[in-house]
Amino acid sequence: MADFPGVAHRLEAIGTWRGVRFVNDSKATNYDAAEVGLTSVEAPAILIAGGSIKEGNDTAWMDAIADRAAYVLLIGKASDAFAQRLTEIGYGRYECIETLERAVPRSAELAIKLEAKTVLLSPACASFDQFNSFEERGDRFRDLCRAAFGNV
Repeated sequence: MADFPGVAHRLEAIGTWRGVRFVNDSKATNYDAAEVGLTSVEAPAILIAGGSIKEGNDTAWMDAIADRAAYVLLIGKASDAFAQRLTEIGYGRYECIETLERAVPRSAELAIKLEAKTVLLSPACASFDQFNSFEERGDRFRDLCRAAFGNV
Protein backbone atom coordinates (compact mmCIF):
# COMPACT_ATOMS: atom_id res chain seq x y z
CA MET A 1 0.00 0.00 0.00
CA ALA A 2 2.90 2.36 0.62
CA ASP A 3 3.60 2.37 -3.12
CA PHE A 4 -0.02 2.92 -4.23
CA PRO A 5 -0.04 6.22 -6.16
CA GLY A 6 -3.71 6.95 -5.60
CA VAL A 7 -6.55 7.45 -8.04
CA ALA A 8 -6.80 10.26 -10.57
CA HIS A 9 -9.32 12.94 -9.59
CA ARG A 10 -9.84 11.58 -6.04
CA LEU A 11 -7.53 13.41 -3.66
CA GLU A 12 -4.87 13.27 -6.38
CA ALA A 13 -1.72 15.09 -5.34
CA ILE A 14 -0.72 17.34 -8.24
CA GLY A 15 2.39 18.68 -6.52
CA THR A 16 3.75 21.36 -4.25
CA TRP A 17 4.62 24.96 -5.10
CA ARG A 18 6.22 27.31 -2.54
CA GLY A 19 5.11 24.97 0.25
CA VAL A 20 1.48 24.78 -0.93
CA ARG A 21 0.13 21.37 -1.92
CA PHE A 22 -2.27 21.28 -4.90
CA VAL A 23 -4.88 18.50 -4.77
CA ASN A 24 -7.33 17.40 -7.47
CA ASP A 25 -10.56 16.02 -5.99
CA SER A 26 -12.73 16.64 -9.06
CA LYS A 27 -14.52 13.33 -8.45
CA ALA A 28 -16.11 14.86 -5.33
CA THR A 29 -19.38 15.66 -7.10
CA ASN A 30 -21.63 15.75 -4.02
CA TYR A 31 -21.56 17.30 -0.55
CA ASP A 32 -20.53 14.13 1.29
CA ALA A 33 -17.56 13.45 -1.00
CA ALA A 34 -16.48 17.10 -0.86
CA GLU A 35 -16.65 17.06 2.94
CA VAL A 36 -14.41 13.97 3.04
CA GLY A 37 -12.02 15.67 0.64
CA LEU A 38 -11.78 18.83 2.73
CA THR A 39 -11.31 16.94 6.00
CA SER A 40 -8.63 14.74 4.40
CA VAL A 41 -6.19 17.48 3.41
CA GLU A 42 -3.93 19.59 5.58
CA ALA A 43 -5.66 22.74 6.76
CA PRO A 44 -6.03 25.57 6.35
CA ALA A 45 -7.02 25.07 2.72
CA ILE A 46 -8.05 27.21 -0.19
CA LEU A 47 -11.12 25.42 -1.54
CA ILE A 48 -12.25 25.62 -5.16
CA ALA A 49 -15.89 24.51 -5.39
CA GLY A 50 -18.84 24.76 -7.74
CA GLY A 51 -20.26 23.58 -11.02
CA SER A 52 -23.77 22.27 -11.63
CA ILE A 53 -25.40 22.18 -8.21
CA LYS A 54 -26.93 18.96 -6.89
CA GLU A 55 -29.64 18.39 -4.34
CA GLY A 56 -28.64 17.14 -0.92
CA ASN A 57 -27.84 18.10 2.63
CA ASP A 58 -24.82 20.40 2.72
CA THR A 59 -24.66 20.88 6.51
CA ALA A 60 -21.60 18.72 7.22
CA TRP A 61 -19.78 20.19 4.21
CA MET A 62 -20.55 23.72 5.36
CA ASP A 63 -19.28 22.85 8.84
CA ALA A 64 -16.06 21.52 7.33
CA ILE A 65 -15.64 24.71 5.30
CA ALA A 66 -16.11 26.87 8.38
CA ASP A 67 -13.58 24.75 10.27
CA ARG A 68 -10.90 24.06 7.65
CA ALA A 69 -11.08 26.52 4.73
CA ALA A 70 -9.03 29.71 4.79
CA TYR A 71 -10.92 30.89 1.70
CA VAL A 72 -13.37 29.53 -0.89
CA LEU A 73 -13.27 30.25 -4.61
CA LEU A 74 -16.62 29.55 -6.29
CA ILE A 75 -16.86 28.52 -9.93
CA GLY A 76 -19.68 27.68 -12.30
CA LYS A 77 -23.44 27.88 -12.02
CA ALA A 78 -23.47 27.02 -8.31
CA SER A 79 -21.52 30.16 -7.38
CA ASP A 80 -24.44 32.36 -6.37
CA ALA A 81 -26.25 29.61 -4.44
CA PHE A 82 -23.06 28.60 -2.61
CA ALA A 83 -22.25 32.25 -1.85
CA GLN A 84 -25.70 32.69 -0.34
CA ARG A 85 -25.31 29.51 1.70
CA LEU A 86 -21.88 30.54 3.00
CA THR A 87 -23.28 33.93 3.98
CA GLU A 88 -26.15 32.18 5.82
CA ILE A 89 -23.67 30.29 8.01
CA GLY A 90 -21.68 33.45 8.70
CA TYR A 91 -18.71 32.53 6.51
CA GLY A 92 -17.52 35.53 4.51
CA ARG A 93 -14.14 34.47 3.12
CA TYR A 94 -15.21 33.63 -0.43
CA GLU A 95 -15.48 35.05 -3.90
CA CYS A 96 -17.25 34.08 -7.10
CA ILE A 97 -14.47 33.62 -9.64
CA GLU A 98 -16.37 31.83 -12.45
CA THR A 99 -13.73 29.54 -14.00
CA LEU A 100 -10.79 27.29 -13.16
CA GLU A 101 -8.64 29.49 -15.38
CA ARG A 102 -9.21 32.32 -12.94
CA ALA A 103 -9.34 30.17 -9.80
CA VAL A 104 -5.92 28.52 -10.09
CA PRO A 105 -3.77 31.68 -10.05
CA ARG A 106 -6.04 33.32 -7.47
CA SER A 107 -5.82 30.23 -5.23
CA ALA A 108 -2.02 30.37 -5.29
CA GLU A 109 -2.04 34.08 -4.44
CA LEU A 110 -4.44 33.50 -1.54
CA ALA A 111 -2.54 30.45 -0.29
CA ILE A 112 0.64 32.48 0.08
CA LYS A 113 -1.14 35.48 1.60
CA LEU A 114 -3.20 33.40 4.08
CA GLU A 115 -0.48 30.81 4.76
CA ALA A 116 -2.72 27.97 3.59
CA LYS A 117 -1.20 24.51 3.37
CA THR A 118 -3.38 23.20 0.53
CA VAL A 119 -5.26 24.27 -2.58
CA LEU A 120 -8.08 21.79 -3.08
CA LEU A 121 -10.39 21.40 -6.06
CA SER A 122 -13.31 19.57 -4.46
CA PRO A 123 -16.39 20.94 -6.23
CA ALA A 124 -19.38 19.26 -4.52
CA CYS A 125 -21.05 19.59 -7.93
CA ALA A 126 -21.41 17.96 -11.31
CA SER A 127 -19.14 19.39 -13.98
CA PHE A 128 -21.62 19.71 -16.84
CA ASP A 129 -21.97 23.49 -16.74
CA GLN A 130 -18.40 23.96 -18.05
CA PHE A 131 -17.00 20.48 -18.77
CA ASN A 132 -18.09 17.15 -20.27
CA SER A 133 -17.10 15.16 -17.18
CA PHE A 134 -15.42 15.36 -13.78
CA GLU A 135 -12.37 13.83 -15.47
CA GLU A 136 -12.16 16.70 -17.97
CA ARG A 137 -12.53 19.21 -15.12
CA GLY A 138 -9.80 17.50 -13.11
CA ASP A 139 -7.50 17.23 -16.11
CA ARG A 140 -7.97 20.95 -16.75
CA PHE A 141 -7.13 21.75 -13.12
CA ARG A 142 -3.98 19.61 -13.30
CA ASP A 143 -2.93 21.22 -16.59
CA LEU A 144 -3.52 24.74 -15.27
CA CYS A 145 -1.48 24.04 -12.13
CA ARG A 146 1.42 22.62 -14.09
CA ALA A 147 1.34 25.46 -16.63
CA ALA A 148 1.31 28.09 -13.90
CA PHE A 149 3.77 26.57 -11.45
CA GLY A 150 5.89 24.24 -13.55
CA ASN A 151 5.75 20.51 -12.99
CA VAL A 152 4.63 21.04 -9.37
